[in-house]
Formats: sequence, C-alpha cells, structure tokens
Amino acid sequence: MMQISAGSMNMLSCLAAICYTAVTISTTTITTSVSAFTAPSQQRSIINTQIPRSLPVLNEKDEKKGKFSLGNLFNGGGENDERGITTALRGGKLEPHPRPDPQVTPPSEPLPVHPEVRSGTLPNGLPYVILPNKSPPGRFEAHLQVFSGSADELEPQQGIAHLTEHVAYMGSRKRELLFGTGSQTNAYTDFHHTVFYAVCPVKTPSGGMPMLPMALDALVDVMEARAESSRLEKERAAVLSEMTMVNTIEYRVECQILSTLHRENRLAKRFPIGKESLIRSWQTDDVKSWHRQHYRPDNVLLYLVGDIDPDDAERVIAEKFGRLSAEKQGSEIKLKEIKEMAADLSDAVVDGSVKSAQSWHYPPVRHDCLAPGKKIRPHIFRHELLQSFSLHFFSKRPVEPIVDIDSFRKSLAKRVALAALQIRLNVGGRSDDPAFTFVEFNQLDSAREGCAVCSLDMTAEPHKWKEAIAKSLSEIRKLGVYGVTMGEMERYASSLMTDGEQLAAQGDRISHGDQLSYLMETVANGHTFMSPEQSYDMTAKALSSLTIEDVNNAAVELCSHVLALKDGEPSLQGPVIAIACTPKGASQDDPAYCDEDSLVQAIYDACQTEVEPEKDVVVPFTLLPEDELAMAMEANPPSWLGGQFSDGTPNTAPDTITRPFTLRRMGNGVRVGVSYNSHESQRGHLRLVAPGGRDAEKRLGFKKGSMSVGARTMQEGGAFGPWSREQVELFCVDHLLMVEINCSEESITVDFVFPTTNVGNVGFGDDVKLGITGTESVMQIVREIITGFRWEEDALGRSKSSFRTTHEGLLKNLENLSTERIMESMTNHDDRFLSIDVESVDAITLEDAQNAVMSQMSPSNLEVSISGDFDVNEVLEMVYKYIGTVPADANKEYLKEEVALEQGASVGSVPALPHGRHLELELPDSDPRAVAYVAGSAPNGWGYLADGSTVVEQIMANDSRASDYDKQRRKHPLFAHVALLLLSEIANRRLFSYVRERKQLTYDANFSFTGFERLMGGFFLVTVTASKENAQKALDACKETLQNLRKKQKISPDNVESAKRVVLNRHDFELRTTSYWAQLMSGIQEESVPLKGPLSFTDFQAVVEAITATDLQLTLETLGLDDDQFFTAIGQTVQIVTPDSDDDDDEEVPLVRQAPSIGMRRGGALRD
Repeated sequence: MMQISAGSMNMLSCLAAICYTAVTISTTTITTSVSAFTAPSQQRSIINTQIPRSLPVLNEKDEKKGKFSLGNLFNGGGENDERGITTALRGGKLEPHPRPDPQVTPPSEPLPVHPEVRSGTLPNGLPYVILPNKSPPGRFEAHLQVFSGSADELEPQQGIAHLTEHVAYMGSRKRELLFGTGSQTNAYTDFHHTVFYAVCPVKTPSGGMPMLPMALDALVDVMEARAESSRLEKERAAVLSEMTMVNTIEYRVECQILSTLHRENRLAKRFPIGKESLIRSWQTDDVKSWHRQHYRPDNVLLYLVGDIDPDDAERVIAEKFGRLSAEKQGSEIKLKEIKEMAADLSDAVVDGSVKSAQSWHYPPVRHDCLAPGKKIRPHIFRHELLQSFSLHFFSKRPVEPIVDIDSFRKSLAKRVALAALQIRLNVGGRSDDPAFTFVEFNQLDSAREGCAVCSLDMTAEPHKWKEAIAKSLSEIRKLGVYGVTMGEMERYASSLMTDGEQLAAQGDRISHGDQLSYLMETVANGHTFMSPEQSYDMTAKALSSLTIEDVNNAAVELCSHVLALKDGEPSLQGPVIAIACTPKGASQDDPAYCDEDSLVQAIYDACQTEVEPEKDVVVPFTLLPEDELAMAMEANPPSWLGGQFSDGTPNTAPDTITRPFTLRRMGNGVRVGVSYNSHESQRGHLRLVAPGGRDAEKRLGFKKGSMSVGARTMQEGGAFGPWSREQVELFCVDHLLMVEINCSEESITVDFVFPTTNVGNVGFGDDVKLGITGTESVMQIVREIITGFRWEEDALGRSKSSFRTTHEGLLKNLENLSTERIMESMTNHDDRFLSIDVESVDAITLEDAQNAVMSQMSPSNLEVSISGDFDVNEVLEMVYKYIGTVPADANKEYLKEEVALEQGASVGSVPALPHGRHLELELPDSDPRAVAYVAGSAPNGWGYLADGSTVVEQIMANDSRASDYDKQRRKHPLFAHVALLLLSEIANRRLFSYVRERKQLTYDANFSFTGFERLMGGFFLVTVTASKENAQKALDACKETLQNLRKKQKISPDNVESAKRVVLNRHDFELRTTSYWAQLMSGIQEESVPLKGPLSFTDFQAVVEAITATDLQLTLETLGLDDDQFFTAIGQTVQIVTPDSDDDDDEEVPLVRQAPSIGMRRGGALRD
C-alpha cells in the first residue's frame, strides 16, 4: 500500500492523509472527501462513500430463492444440520463456512445490496460471485480464492501453502494456453488465502473464441495440480530465491511489527514465505497432500467480474468446476497420517478462533482484544541498516460489519475524525523543526488478520524520538478529549459529498480490478456490497442524522487506547502494542538510545500531558480574487496562438477545438494541451512541465543538487501572496487537490489531481453555498507557482532533511547502492544521474534552490497538459484567464546563460560510455543477500542515441534488403518508441523463461530502459536477485539471454505477436486514466522532443501492428550488447553479528514475503 510521508506531503495538499487514513478500499478515487449541512440545531452531518464496504447479503438471479446471505453463500449441496450448515463435504466434522448469528430484528434499516450481483453454490459446494461490469469493455477478471494460507500450517508445514501456490500455478498447462492472448495471470499467498487469477479479453485476439472457458480451465487446473517432481524442484529454487529477494530491511521491520502485534496467536510465526530448512526438505507427497487437503470445492470462492453475461458465466462455471469433489481430493492425499487426520487437523486449527466465531474469511487465530488492563506490549528492533527511528503503535479491535444505517453512520463518523486528525498531524505538525518526518494514524479492517487494527506509524530522526512520541500522542489525545471543530466538520463533510458524487457519476466505469478489490474486501469483512449509486444515496440518508456529537464519540473510541493510558482514566480493552525500530549502536547516554523501559515511559509520559482544544484556521474561499484577475487581464491581455509540432503534423488553429486533444500556444509562450476523458468521472489531471531538470542544473552552472532540492522545497512550502502555508494547504484539502512536484534528469514536473466539480462547498441541499471548481482552484495554484510563490527557510530545511535521509538510506540498501555504483561506472560519475550526497545538500542555500528552480519557470519554457471529465471550452477559458495573463517576461531575473563546461563533459545527452567493466561491492548485514546487474548503452525513449544518431538511421544503414514499404514504415516518428516498448517485453519474457524457468537461478529478473525523452541516449538495466552462491551464475545467465536474442535464439514472430498484445492492452487500459492522457500530451509541442507529436497518439496501434521481428532484431543491435560493452555488478551482504533482540529465542526467524504480492501489510486489500 502506497504511503505518503510527512516529508512528501505536498505543499498544497494534505488530503493525501485522508486518502490513506480514512479508506480501506477505494474504487475510483484517490482522496477521501466529506460533506456537511447545517441542521436547525446547527449540528453538522456527514456522508462518506469511501468507507470499508462489504457484502453480507447478495442477490441471486432467481427471486424465488430469496436473498443470498453470507451464510447460505457457503452452503453446498450436501445435507444440512439443524442450523442449515452443509456437513457432508467434511464428513460431518468441520463446518465449511460458518456464518454470523441470525438477527431476528435488525437494529436499523439494512443497507441495499448491489442489484447486479449474481451468486450461487454448485452441488459440490463451490460458491461463486459474479458481477457484470463494463470497464474496460471486452475484458474480465476471474479470481479463485482458496481459504488456506500460512496460518493454517502446522509447525512442520511452515511455507508449504506458498510453495504449493507456486507448484499449482506454474505447473498449469492450461494457464500456458493463455500466453499471447493479451491475458495476465498471477497468484499470491497470505495468512489465510491463496489466490489465483486471470485477467483476460472476452474473445481471443485471433479467431474470436470465448476466453472465459479458457480462463476457468486454467483455474480448474490449479485445483487439480499434478505436483510433478520437476516442477517442485523449479519452484523450490524460485521460492528460495524469492526468500532472498524480499529480505530487505523494510520487510524485516514489517516482520518485527507483525510478530509483536500478533504475539498471542499463530500469525506471529506463520509468515507465508516459511522456513528455509523445511522448504528444502519437502517432497511431492508433502505438497500434494497439502493441496488435496485444502484445494477442495467447499474451501474456495470464485469471483468473476467484467464484461460477461451472468447466465453464460454460470453455465461455464458449472461445466468447468462441477466435476470437482471434496471426496476425490481427499482420496488423493498421499501421506497416510495426514489423510486420516485431515478433518481433525482442520478442526483443531479453527476451533475457538475468529474464523469459527465470525467469518470463514478470517484466519484461524485468536486476538487479545477484550482483556481489560493498561498493559503496553513493547518491542525494540535494532539494526545497522536502519537510519531513522520509527514507532508503530497499535490497538486491535473486532471488525464491526457495516450492514445498516446505524453501522454506516458510525463508520462515517470515524472517517471524519480520522481525516481531521491526519490533517492536523501533517499540516500543523510541520513546524520549522518538525518532531517527525512521517506520521499516519489509521484504523482499518483486516480480513487477513481477522481484526481491525488502529495504528499510529511515525518516523523521526533518532535523537528526536521522545519529542516525536510526545507530539503525535498529544494530537491523538487532543482529538479524543475535545473532538473536531465545526470548521473541520464542515471541511471534511464538503469533501466527502464531492467524493460521493464522483463515485456515483463513475457508475459502471469503475474498473474490473477496483470492483473486484472492493467486492472481495467487503465479502471478507461482512460489510454490505453496494453499487456507487446506492452508496451515495445511503450516505445522503445517513447525512441527515449524523451530528458532531456522533463524530466526537467516534473520536473517543478511536483514541481510547491512548486516552486510557492517562492516570485516572478507565482501563482499556486489550493491550497496546508498541514497536520501536532504531539504528543499532547508540550508547545508553545517547539521546537516540531507546529500550523497552524508556519506550514505555515516553509513551506513558506523553499521555499525562494536558492538551488544549484545536483552533480553526481561516481558509480562503479563493486564492485569487476576481478584482486581481481583472487587473491581470488588463495589464497582460492574453491571446491564443496555434499549436506547432515537429513530427510532421500540420499546425493547429488558435480558435479550433480538435480531437482527441486541443493543442495550442499562448501569447506568453506557454504550450497548452487539453483533452476530454470521461472514464474518471468528475476528475482531472494537470501536468506542468519545465524542461531542464538536473541537466539544466549542470548546463547553467548551479550548485550540485540545487534543482532537486529546490523542487522539493517548493513541495514542502506553499505560501502564496497573503496566504500562509497552512491556509493554502487547507484550501487544497477543501478542494480535494493533490500535488506532487518532482525533478528528474531532464525536467521539473508538477502533477495535480483534482475534482472537476464545485468543491469547498458550505452547507448541503437547498442551503448549499458552492465553492469554485477544483479545476479553477488548480489554475489559481499553477499561476501562483509561476508568479507568486514564497520561498521559506523552514521548507528548505524539510527538503534538505529528506534528501539527507534518502542518501543515507541508499548507502544502507543493497539494491540502491549497487545501482548507484554501476551508474557511477557507466557515466564516469556524472552528477545528473546520481543521488545527491549529504555534503552537497548541506551546501545549498535558499537562494541557490530558488534561483535554480525559478530559472526554469519562464513561460516560454513551460507546458501545461490537462485531461479530465470537463467541458473543454470552459477549461480553455480558465487557462486563458489564469495562465495567459502571466507576463511573458515573468521570472526573467532568474534566467542564466550556459556556463563553459570541462572538456569532455556532456549536457543534453547521456555521456559516451567507456569500455564495460565489472564491479563487486559488499554491504554489512546480518542476513545473506545478493543482487546482480547487467547494464549498457541504449537509445532514449524516442530512438535517439547519445551521439545524436537515431535507431532508424542505424537500422536503415544495416538493412540493405529493406523494401520501400519497410523504409516508409520505419520513417514514422513513432517507430523507434514502439520498437523499444516491444523489445522490453520480449527481453523480460526471455529472462523469465531462461534464468528462472530453465536455469532455476532466481525468482525474478527484470529488463528496463531509462526511457529519457529529452536527453539523447539512455541505458538498459537488467536486475536479478539470487542467493550469494548463485549470483555470478545468474548474472552470466542474464548476459547469455541477451546475447542469445542476437544470435542463437533470435526474436520470432510469435514473440512479437505476444508482446504486441501486452503493449496494446496496457495502452488501452491506461487510456482510461487522466494521468496517462496528461503524460501523452506532455512534450508534444516541445522542440526538445522532436519525434513526439499528435501522431504518437493517433497512430499508436497501427505502428504497433506493423512492427516485424526483423525490425526488432535490428533495433536490438543499437544496444550495447557486446562483451566489452557490458557493465556488470554483483552486490552482496557481508555477515555481521545478529542484531539486538529483546528475545532470547534462537528459533529461525521467518521472513515476510513481498507485500504487494502477498498482502502482508496491515489492512491491505485481498488482491494485488
């Protein structure tokens, strides 16, 4: 799950805090929003459509069968006991899917169920859920969720669920039939689930045959896995490699957190990756016995979401899965002792757990949620690779199903309270010398863990850890004691209503993947699964009765574990868990030293401090009043000029709307692109690009790092004109704006995500006072960035602190350090491509940062690209007023002439690479790890090489047999760009097949291009993780793979066709996002990207389809693939003494598998 740190909290939007604090599953939006109205009693009411939503009741197609409840969803076709639970499939010993106790009289009005959901259970006990969905059209997703994961493993089985997933998935012959069809398949394992999925087109690309039967065949194949010896050995090697790959310091921290959080149950010792000694020992019978015990039709749930017909889907499901039976699976268990005890073992694991008490979707564990007391469960993790202090402070609570208006209203109250606290922490907490560098307070329902987890995650400089604890806990106490202010109530209420409107407007345009995540999470947690329209209606209904007292009561509940630690307060329910992770080596008299006693004392002391109520901040309704804008229009009358392109496209008129985008220039020199995109309803994306970046920093003679540090200073600041940083940030919160500012090797980019409707509204219904649109608020901020930004020392301090932390972290990260060293070798220490060291960061002044960034903010150097669900004419009018009135000579005082460079120094291109070389580096670490790299020269993203020649020129020179048609195709400005995209896909597929599958040396190997657009030339990089023993072999295998592509095993037409499907499908999917459209338009009118123009969009599919294997074979020759051109590196750890631990347990510590693949993160969704 993505996190936004306080350091990267953008200057203009702390709404990111709400996004990641107040939401568990978000279907389309990236922010949480709020809305309010003033009732006669002056109490505020709130709605929220982004609460954790789930499915306790599903509708069947056949109304005669009645509503489909969570309880009968999991009943099979066997005989029922007196409670209606199927027992036949488990021999009467284990109830397949427990259900909640029936409620005879619902406490309030039930929430409505999504009307399009279809569900049922086959006679063999296999349940399914079908949700027709039209976005994107012509595609669907099928997910098979097996209710068995690492928490179901016995002591000698640790890791077998994950290994079985590998064997079942990679051993499927029918899965391989999906290759080349534009499908994506994958699998993952977590504490309680093993999930296999296929994302497919509805029809095969060639032949137009239905894909649903093929996808379900692949999933049935998983249920009937053969567990062959050869496959087991391949996957054993892959899992052992994966174990090494994921064992980064970040995942060791996560391991420590989860082990302490769940110390009382098996989750603390059942991480999915397992134990190496056991993984090495298992034979096929072990894997097959686990598979047959757990991969049974009564122990899975099939989800189908997409552009499918429910009637046809039900028929195919019955046809494909109907022949499976639990009895047959059980009869194939090879290990006699397991076969005889299978049902009893399942009973022993499940009995008395939250799984048996609440939901089959929860892991079979018990939680200490209800034991009274004031106990703090502390744990300290020290390690050499840590450079910051972090605190992870938890309270576990039961999941409360959201099934009716009362529970829905309560969840809304929690969302508002959480949003208020997170904004306080990130806006008010960023002082001149902030106590923490990141802070997040949240409560999430976690089906993976079988509980809700209330968490405070905070990082700080080691010597400030006590101050950081005091500051963060005092803010939590302040919310619990005094609640939210009326201004906060109004602010987040208005935002929530806007968000609800956006979600309802999205309707059936929500993507299959988002719908599926939402559906799986709601089913698992027992919430009601509603359509966006139903959700909006219910929030409007709950709004009428939700008061500030409701929100403040929710605040007390959220903060209860902190409030209870104050002397004289009632005891809390369950323990408070506190994990501190800190660098190793501090002496006891060092302020950075932290042990369990001092940690507990610091927490206790922080909870005794008296707090004062929060004061409301005056937030501007608009940043630029109408009279000031009128004066700007008079002083600098705007004008339109036609669009100009360098790819051969005719120039466009200044007064014409064109499709798919309108491209123009303004009289002051700003390039403008606008496109309408309805796929993300009521949402827009604006990208402001200033070409230059670190290349301009070098070319113009600015201090090393000043451009990057300056861009981050802008991100950390936010004061404009008369408005303070805090006022501007809250303005952005009110208007749901998210901003991210970055500096790369070749440009500064400012990205805005915004609603296109009226936001910052006050009131509700007939009494609402509309604010300005999100689009207009973005235009005001863009104008102020160019003309009125206030540079402040405290923002520079936060920026420099972030860069120091980044560089120090790089030196302790094996992958990042290895990449840095190989880049130093290739570029001869060219600063443009390297991290910024601490000494350089310290030398940068506010004036240095300001001069560097503002030198790039000349209007003639800027390009604005806007895409969204809006009226193009209205947006162009806003651009005309706000951007067109920026003086053409704005920031001229910062312009600087190019400086004379040392002989041989390069700007505008990557440096000429020297002869290849090999590097070895070592990093002290307690655990053995290794990573290998192969790198070399490559074209940039548009086919330009470092010497200024092009891919097409080299191909034409080397292909004397080219036909006139070939020559004409290759002259298309998009040719090289597309060829490189396809080449990357083919290289990755070859690496997987050879290095992983055939050689069994790694879990994963990855090929990528740097893909510069403005700099001439670039690099390719192959990354491969392996054991220390296999690192050199893996490196050699990667080199061999690339060389075989040139000679022994050249690119085939089948390779090309498969890559085309992947590239086109990805392009089609991304076209549904406003960010991709903004990216496509960026550079179209820039002379520094001469081959990028309107044709790069309009002709994309045609150019892809026209590429041949010969084209790609010739393109491959433009890469530096000769032996003497390769730059290679092996980075490996050097063993040190095991880091300090408060436990004297010598037991082998399991590792946490990579979170995005396995869902280990707290409160994560149930799918990738």
